[in-house]
Amino acid sequence: MQTLAKEPGRENVEAVSGGPRRDAEATQPADVLWLHLFYHDLHTALIQARGATAAHFNRAVYERLKPGGSTSS
Repeated sequence: MQTLAKEPGRENVEAVSGGPRRDAEATQPADVLWLHLFYHDLHTALIQARGATAAHFNRAVYERLKPGGSTSS
């Protein structure tokens, strides 16, 4: 994703990532947040035992979206 974000014509794209307990540090509100191959893990006992929950993750995602923004998974 970092490489794709640096391609010509994508100057307005910022690839940001973070672990299940660490909120990704976006530098500005996002139009789109793309979740890839992990959301189901937030519902497992192992991940929840580490302090991550789907509810906390969802809240963090929606706080970063601009009004009218969307998510994709």
